[in-house]
Amino acid sequence: MASSFNLSNNNNQFSLDTEGNVNDTNGQKIGVWHTDHQNNLVIQKPANADGTLPPPIVIPAKWGFNPNNQFCLQQANGTVLLNFNADETVIPEYELRNALLRVRPDMTKDFQFFINGDWNMTPDHLLQFTVNGATSTIDGVLADTKSRFIYNFRDKTRPFVSSRLTFSGAWQQQTVDGVPKLSFTYNLADGSTKTFALPGDLVISKGSNQFKYSYNKNDRSFGVSLLGFLKISENLIISYTLDKQSSQNGDELVSTTTFTMQAAFVGKQFEGDLNLALVRDDNTPGNYTLAVTGEYTGVVGDTKVMIGFRFSQIRANGKVTRTVGIGGSFILKNGQISYLLDVGQNTISLTLGVEIRLKNGAAVDSKLNITSENGEVQSINFLLGVSF
Repeated sequence: MASSFNLSNNNNQFSLDTEGNVNDTNGQKIGVWHTDHQNNLVIQKPANADGTLPPPIVIPAKWGFNPNNQFCLQQANGTVLLNFNADETVIPEYELRNALLRVRPDMTKDFQFFINGDWNMTPDHLLQFTVNGATSTIDGVLADTKSRFIYNFRDKTRPFVSSRLTFSGAWQQQTVDGVPKLSFTYNLADGSTKTFALPGDLVISKGSNQFKYSYNKNDRSFGVSLLGFLKISENLIISYTLDKQSSQNGDELVSTTTFTMQAAFVGKQFEGDLNLALVRDDNTPGNYTLAVTGEYTGVVGDTKVMIGFRFSQIRANGKVTRTVGIGGSFILKNGQISYLLDVGQNTISLTLGVEIRLKNGAAVDSKLNITSENGEVQSINFLLGVSF
């Protein structure tokens, strides 16, 4: 049985229910109701005998979520007319259509209406919904495994009643003095866009080498796992191109975009993860680091042998493995060999006979040759597991 609520307009009394019907004081159906772009309740009576529709009855209303994440209709004075979650025999459904809130009072019925409002994300990841100047708050989590910007929340009195608000749009990234800042620009029904500035961290998930938006809330970790293609250039420019994500009916939920960051190598040895510090505005390595899972190896570049790093990602067509050369030069001095990185000017010593092996004399391939400070030429025949 549908829930109902009463409204008055110009001394006329109406009873509206959650299936969209409007009855008079005698219980006779006299029309249907919906909402307009200003979020008013609109009562439409049946057509006249000549087929024309009588003027609609427009009644101002207030809408919002209460502290239990339950959606409510209120009178202008704040009195709750209807809590759409109160009827425990039905489950309401809340979804987004280009940031318009679509409400189905009973998910098993066809009746629905839309509420137009402004959305905002607080620093502690509470979602705020402002309708006609009145702001209410939804306490949930931003979380997804496929790049989608989905805010998940539950009715706090009935935790099994869950909802997912999916914003369609595009992820954006910029680096501010060595710290990556992430935002999400979402689409509105009128074709314009708005942006959530996000306070959490951008990290690379260990093992998968996929980026993730990560944050803590109530002493727990949450986030959105992003799906994309990671590239690292020889001069340690990180680029990450997100895959487009679509709904089952083909609507685009996440546009393809590319993150770009300049990094520098950090660490004292070539083992374990590839740890990269994002570069500050003054071109010095900052304190914000990203770690790529893989293994170090030797690689022959276009003009020289370099320290390389091999890493993998799971893509739609399977596992993809790439090896990137880390730009730098070998230095042979006083019987010791080190590697001077092009970016950040960090110098790392290598262990002769273990990490790198040399032989006297020049190699046929000049890329393998190293000249010491006294002019002696030697050549590399082994580097980090690779023989040349």
